[in-house]
Amino acid sequence: MNLSVIIVTWNAKRIVRECLESLVKHTKDLNTEIIVVDNASSDGTSQLKREHLPHVKLRQKDANLGFTRANNIGVWLSTGKYVCLVNSDVVVPANCLEKMAQHMEQHPDIGMLGPKMFLPEGTIGQSCLRFPSVWNWFCRALALDRLFKGSRLLGGFLMTDFCYDRVMDV
Repeated sequence: MNLSVIIVTWNAKRIVRECLESLVKHTKDLNTEIIVVDNASSDGTSQLKREHLPHVKLRQKDANLGFTRANNIGVWLSTGKYVCLVNSDVVVPANCLEKMAQHMEQHPDIGMLGPKMFLPEGTIGQSCLRFPSVWNWFCRALALDRLFKGSRLLGGFLMTDFCYDRVMDV
């Protein structure tokens, strides 16, 4: 297995269906396993998987263990060289996972990778943060990062100056 995709759900049947369908569609040619860790959903999420996506691995829990603990369970169950944590509301675009796996192969010194995030309306979502510092928090507290979005100095913790047009360590 080259890539393990882990999705944590809790009462997310409506949105996780789109996520799983996009993953199945765009991982046909990849050596991929999809693992869903369900945090005791009561909305039929696990039935959706059983009825429509039998090749997806499901680990159903009796209680809501929380996002972090459920992801840890998924990682423990995974067999892939790379692990991809995907939120249940994500629709994975074509070639995204392939490009990420290729980038990791080409740069073995990288420990973690995050893709550019597109929001439903087509805009780019903010997904990077700087290392926290007193200055960054000061800029955030006074909304200087909002007033001066293009400023590296005042962009602060949320990196409002970053355009998501290149690969960058964050």
